[in-house]
Amino acid sequence: MIPASNEEGYLGSCLTSLCEQRDTPRLYVIVSANGCTDSTVAIAHGQTAAFLAHGHMLVCLENPVPDKAAALNRAEAAIPPALVSAPRIYLDADIICDPDICSQLARVLETNQPAYATGKVVVKRSSNAITRKYAAVWTQTPFGRAAALGTGLFAVNDAGRRRWRDFPPMISDDTFVRWSFAPHERIEVPATFRWCRDPVSGLAALIRVRGRQDRLVQQVRTNFPELERNEDVPRPTFSSLARLAIRQPFGFLVYYTICLAARFHRNGRGWARGQ
Repeated sequence: MIPASNEEGYLGSCLTSLCEQRDTPRLYVIVSANGCTDSTVAIAHGQTAAFLAHGHMLVCLENPVPDKAAALNRAEAAIPPALVSAPRIYLDADIICDPDICSQLARVLETNQPAYATGKVVVKRSSNAITRKYAAVWTQTPFGRAAALGTGLFAVNDAGRRRWRDFPPMISDDTFVRWSFAPHERIEVPATFRWCRDPVSGLAALIRVRGRQDRLVQQVRTNFPELERNEDVPRPTFSSLARLAIRQPFGFLVYYTICLAARFHRNGRGWARGQ
């Protein structure tokens, strides 16, 4: 299922990558459009025939209110009764999937035990030097090197989906779901996925987006403190930071300047798009 709000520039590529999945059971894809004022809905409807031709189904729900959690909950409610116990894949509308990712996710979720799965995320190279420095250091942090992050795409089986009821409002859905599973219940398959949206460009944009990310993760900590016990990403040590600073001094300065500055943007309003 795909929540989408004004994603006309990206949804088409996302859906095409799903339509071209290999060796996968019949897909039932729900685009939950929310608050769209562009051609997002028309793009979704325009791909229904292609999905049918590949043996899949694509439906589009519409709601005028922009709310990601509500969009996910509407999509859940629209799942046909015959499919309620099938594995569920959640992805953002700006994600492009490797053609084998759905089949690999389906295989590892074939268990009666609660399970969470995702692929390997590929970070798109930015044309902006500051963004490239930030990304180079981020990929070397404990979080950037961790497995099964699910930032933009994750899947659960039926037993795993029973861990929560509705998606709570105003939170980071990927963090909330990942923390709902212990580390041994999370699986990363070899197939990759990537964002088709360009990375945010420049210092000010990075601070804004990092601040939004930090704020949403903090909401999970505040509203569901019991879930943080499942966070297995270690905090960086002084020695690891020192090694990183020696290897990439300018990137290290850029990265941690952004991290510190983002703290002053945690109470900002609005939705800062970008990866």
